[in-house]
Amino acid sequence: MLKSSPANNSISICEQKCEFKEGDSSATAAKCLLPAVSTVYSDANFGISKSHKLSGFTITSTSPETQGALFDGDIHNTYIDSSSECHIQMTFKEGYVGAIDKVKVFFSGSINKINAFSDKLKFQSSDDGNTWTDIYTVDENVHTGWNYEEWTENQPKHQYYRFAGTGSQGCHLNEIELWGVETINDNVAGLTCSPKLTVNGVS
Repeated sequence: MLKSSPANNSISICEQKCEFKEGDSSATAAKCLLPAVSTVYSDANFGISKSHKLSGFTITSTSPETQGALFDGDIHNTYIDSSSECHIQMTFKEGYVGAIDKVKVFFSGSINKINAFSDKLKFQSSDDGNTWTDIYTVDENVHTGWNYEEWTENQPKHQYYRFAGTGSQGCHLNEIELWGVETINDNVAGLTCSPKLTVNGVS
């Protein structure tokens, strides 16, 4: 079954699909090879995952009708939010964190960026979605095009991130990118996960 239809029948552990090993299996025992699993611990100690542009997180904002413009790869589409307090939040799935080494934000040339963003737009992180910590504040060096902040050590590792702005133009943004890895929030050696069997597409 695992050999004949691997798309519909599989064994996974820690959300990683095992590669069925027919030669090591028998009529009563199926054996498979599990790929390296990315956790906070394994990434820090063994470099399991490599930094890349992150996606797949949930997006919420104070202007949901335009939030899709921020992650569509088109720097000409603008997220517009004229609220006096605004935010764009990125939430990683339960049990995971975004271990980020770079955040990028693109500003168009249509507004006075220092007036709109300097000390008014902050990039924040949270472990519960309620209490936020400032980890990057846009300052007087803001300019048209890509602006970014990088962490070469002590990278933020949280489930929740957001850009939060104040003022009527504090969240007029064109594009956002988070770079790093999405990884299991486990900081000790020896992760234990229960195996999951999928048969005919049903787990």
